[in-house]
Amino acid sequence: RKQMATIYSETLLPNKYEFLKVGIETPVYILNEKLIRDILSYPWSGENFSNRIWNNKKKLLQVLREELTQGVIQGLHADEVSERLAKKMNVEMKHAITLVHTESSYFYNQSTLDSFGEAEIEKYKLHVTFDHHTSPKCRALDTGKVYNRDDASVGYNYPPLHPRCRTLPIPYFEGVSGPKYRWVRDNTGKSVKVEKLDMTYAEYKKQFLK
Repeated sequence: RKQMATIYSETLLPNKYEFLKVGIETPVYILNEKLIRDILSYPWSGENFSNRIWNNKKKLLQVLREELTQGVIQGLHADEVSERLAKKMNVEMKHAITLVHTESSYFYNQSTLDSFGEAEIEKYKLHVTFDHHTSPKCRALDTGKVYNRDDASVGYNYPPLHPRCRTLPIPYFEGVSGPKYRWVRDNTGKSVKVEKLDMTYAEYKKQFLK
């Protein structure tokens, strides 16, 4: 739980700083124990974990909490945490990576949503990573669509939308000019700057994945 609180806090504070740089003031940050308890109420009951992969869910929940906590304390990359989890649970590395990345993503994105609330940002858009690995679900997203913050629903219109989701929420300011370009990866993995912010995955694929 301490690790999840750390993830929540470390994501919230940088967001507040970025808002301040563009003239949006948010309340002085005081650790809200109730809010963090609400965030930590994420249902780690094990019901969402595959019986085929995780045959001892009680042990998994304990090891997952321990390794995520130690990972933050020691400043480990998520892949290092995943490796330790895989060894302790005797599972394939790919399954551990999926679990660690997905569970952490949930808290990172929830803290971002709370930052939007503090800054009174009512709307957001979704930034989809465009490359060979983009999931079918994220490929189908309308990158130009604007969502209401109060309607944000994890798995539907707010990330993570699926396991190991890389899509991110970005604030939308009506009438305010935003970024002039975005980055995508071509078929060699090289980052390329494009000026069409509302580019669809189909357009991206046609132009860059030849």
